[in-house]
Amino acid sequence: MQSLLAELRCSALELMKQRMRAAFFRAENMFSKGWEVLPVEQMEAETRQAVEVSTVFAQERAGGACEAAGPKQGLAGAGEGA
Repeated sequence: MQSLLAELRCSALELMKQRMRAAFFRAENMFSKGWEVLPVEQMEAETRQAVEVSTVFAQERAGGACEAAGPKQGLAGAGEGA
């Protein structure tokens, strides 16, 4: 187990912290009113650390139909100030 954590560059403590964030994640913190999803930058830090955001850009094809241009994924809490 230690070799796997070392390969991932993750300590057992950090892994436990991540699991706790996921276990106690409150989905309602992602929404403002009803089912309106908050922009990521307006979510609380704890919420951003627990979710993964996927953005799919649609391209219009001939005839007006849309097709997915492909996902752009990343952890919402990763990077700046999280």
